[in-house]
Amino acid sequence: MSMRKYLSKQGSNNADINVGLIGSGIQESRSPLMHIREAEAQQFSLNYDLFDLDYFDLNLINLEDFLDEIENAGYTGINVTHPCKQTIIKYLDEITTEASDLGAVNTILFKKGKRYGHNTDWQGFYASLKISLPDVSKESVIQLGAGGAGSAVAYALAKTGIKTIYIYDLDTDKTKALVKRLTNRFKDIDFIIPDNIKFVANNCNGIINTTPIGMKKYPGMPLPSEYLLPDHWLADVIYFPLETKLLKAARKLGCKTLDGSGMAIHQACEAFKLFTNKQANVDRMAQTFFNEFS
Repeated sequence: MSMRKYLSKQGSNNADINVGLIGSGIQESRSPLMHIREAEAQQFSLNYDLFDLDYFDLNLINLEDFLDEIENAGYTGINVTHPCKQTIIKYLDEITTEASDLGAVNTILFKKGKRYGHNTDWQGFYASLKISLPDVSKESVIQLGAGGAGSAVAYALAKTGIKTIYIYDLDTDKTKALVKRLTNRFKDIDFIIPDNIKFVANNCNGIINTTPIGMKKYPGMPLPSEYLLPDHWLADVIYFPLETKLLKAARKLGCKTLDGSGMAIHQACEAFKLFTNKQANVDRMAQTFFNEFS
């Protein structure tokens, strides 16, 4: 496997800092330009590559070898997205307490022959929810998905003080593992695996989608539209497209909604700081996110 095979999405190979993103179906990611434009604004150069498992016919089986190649090629670090956030942990030397609690990593740094795993996703969702939906009822929510993004979102929800968090995923073993980790971490919050999704959804304040269902690659809705009620608030972590079928249905009912842009922008700011040791400007990152892709 040769590094020359992989697509450089944006930027220069002679940059001061080389980073990237590994995941599946990531050709429309806005992370490259957010990082590159922010570096330019701070007067240094940053190259951001996309390592797309689909585009290059990679899979989780050869993930370890591929990670070796990225590290040996001199990258400062990489972002990690679906479906690698959990699988990749076993190839790292150390992970933060938050990443351990979540069982998921979305940012890796290469330093002095070691690999350090971080999770900035939870910070991204936490900031987005606090800023965009500060006054919604938070007695109980149902979260769809217990994967890498789901772990981060559930952690962020707990940090905001939501009292009861229902978590549903078709992978029951993964769901049980997440509920166990979070229960050990947050003693005063109830994490529950629901039996009846419709009943729970109808009796919760909020519904959050952390599954990939709704992305262009995985079209559709993660639950039937008849489960939605006008007094729900809805959040979706997907940002391409920004208006998923789920959010469109929710807005039609008059629900308060939150798309995936805020999480994407705020997590990118945190990752930028890890990669560069420089604080990103959130407003600039947001301007790039929206203006460059309008």
